[in-house]
Amino acid sequence: MTTEALDFYAYWNGAQVADLWTTLALITGTDDYRSLLLCVALFGLICAAAGAAVRYRGGDLIVWIAAMVFIFSAAFVPRVNIAVRDVRSANVQVVQNIPLGIGWPASVISRASYWLTESFETAFGDVDAARYTRFGVAFPQRVVTTMLSVKPITADGKMSLTNFTERCIVPEILENSVKRRNFSRNAPPSLCRKFRSSGKSAAAPLLRSSPDGVLRHSSPVRDTSTAVSLPRP
Repeated sequence: MTTEALDFYAYWNGAQVADLWTTLALITGTDDYRSLLLCVALFGLICAAAGAAVRYRGGDLIVWIAAMVFIFSAAFVPRVNIAVRDVRSANVQVVQNIPLGIGWPASVISRASYWLTESFETAFGDVDAARYTRFGVAFPQRVVTTMLSVKPITADGKMSLTNFTERCIVPEILENSVKRRNFSRNAPPSLCRKFRSSGKSAAAPLLRSSPDGVLRHSSPVRDTSTAVSLPRP
């Protein structure tokens, strides 16, 4: 527990949680909030007095008044500080002037849930990257898998990648014999198909495609024997 503050744990949203506590502190510090508490106390007192008069039990009214004074004095009058701990970023924000009746139960529940989560992850977690307390529900493997499955999700992104491939990557491979050989040996068939289609559009003035899957220069260049052999899928 932070010195002179009650800990409240947040996961990936420490700033938003701190804002909620700050809003609560502002609301409970206004005159309207104190007037609301006074109205509730008066309404309860009237109801308790009416019940005691009907049953002719004046002692019930005294008990109710004592209980109300104790509850308000213990839960709403004292103020505490809440230290919002973002587990992912290790950032701590302290929010002041939170009513004890709200801050203390919330801190106890938060600390208990954090202890249970840590214990569960320690006992059953396979890798650190799968820990909810560090990466939330979208840990790195899941993020990478999702990005690879959806690929570019905007038209501009697809067009930019296509232009970059055709104007930069394909010509560089075509003009470098070492890169051509490595590409021919290691590239998967799907990438070869993409490369063949991109190569035709990127180097159309210089290359022609033969039936055996070889791209050759169709106009005079420095090295007229340059060829790229791509395995057919």
